[in-house]
Amino acid sequence: MRTSTAFPDWHERVLDVFGSADMVASRYVSTGTHRGTYRGLEPTGKRVEIQEISIFRIAGDRVAEQWCMLDELARLQQLEVGVDQLRKAVKL
Repeated sequence: MRTSTAFPDWHERVLDVFGSADMVASRYVSTGTHRGTYRGLEPTGKRVEIQEISIFRIAGDRVAEQWCMLDELARLQQLEVGVDQLRKAVKL
């Protein structure tokens, strides 16, 4: 399940960036059109927009680790996933 395959026009627009010592955080909005299979869901052609936050640990001028939080439920709702599809998509 690669986001770039399921949403080939995926774009992330950075809203905020801040950091301290070896940590950097960013808040951004991601958008894309569902054109490929995603979590077992066939393409819908629907455009989604989700909020994301990432925290990066920097070591030696490179990203050593990344933690990301996103609203996956919002993405699935925008794809108009039904309850049965939702259970399958999140493996409930």
